[in-house]
Amino acid sequence: MPELGRLGDNANIPADSHGNPCCPHNCTGPAVNGSPNVFINGKPALRVTDPGVHSSCCGPNQWKALAGSPTVKINDLLAHRKEDATEHCGGIGKLIEGSPDVIVGDAASAGAVAKASATPLADASPLGKTTKPKKAAPAKSSALPGDDEGPPWMKIAKGELGQHEIKGKGANSRIIEYHASTALKAKSDETAWCSSFTNWSMEQSGVKGTDSAAAASWKNWGEPTEARYGAVTVLHNSKAAGSSLTTSGNHVGFLVEETPTHYGLLGGNQSDSVKVTYFPKSKWKLEGYRWPPGQ
Repeated sequence: MPELGRLGDNANIPADSHGNPCCPHNCTGPAVNGSPNVFINGKPALRVTDPGVHSSCCGPNQWKALAGSPTVKINDLLAHRKEDATEHCGGIGKLIEGSPDVIVGDAASAGAVAKASATPLADASPLGKTTKPKKAAPAKSSALPGDDEGPPWMKIAKGELGQHEIKGKGANSRIIEYHASTALKAKSDETAWCSSFTNWSMEQSGVKGTDSAAAASWKNWGEPTEARYGAVTVLHNSKAAGSSLTTSGNHVGFLVEETPTHYGLLGGNQSDSVKVTYFPKSKWKLEGYRWPPGQ
């Protein structure tokens, strides 16, 4: 029985090829997006079309979940499981990791490809048809633990998952509320808002933030700390300056986990929304982990 995939689980393609002399490549890397409201072992569940990144090849280093359970849906998308097919930038691979105790759907196979499925499926609420979970051993590293774990501002931030900009003339009033916690008090949800979200989340949990809409303002806030769940994390990528993510090249969010290749952040203004995003270390420089003084 196949194990349900989660944010951060790895996919592999043994031979990712773009027709260059150095091809093919054996590439492995994590899923970087998942369900906004269905969590498995504290991590967003994977669905067909959810994206991932993989180690360097001769292309864009990306993959997406291609196939899933023919009997279980999550948010109207097929549940993506270990051994289900993944579409990489240079070929077809598969998900090689999954939940140790949540099993979904039929026997392990290549899975059903979403566009080929013509039969309506019952939506998984919240997990669809699964076997009864076994008691799991504590994980060494767990993205998005339960609300009773971690610092209080993470419970606040997790509650905002899915908040998204409104394109055009309108604005998401919640994002304007994030801005209102800073001195800038921007009135547009298209003004970079990662720092505003961080500041609002801190203040909602009773912690004094920087009151600034600038991500760089967090570099010297509080006290330095090691990589730990909930740490305010400041990153910099000069090539990202002037993008929808950051005007300065700086970005701030809350650390979910640090992997050998990525910083996983729960933050605002990530793909114009509140979500967990994995930033590659090859492109993003760590400016610092910070923690509230005396906490």
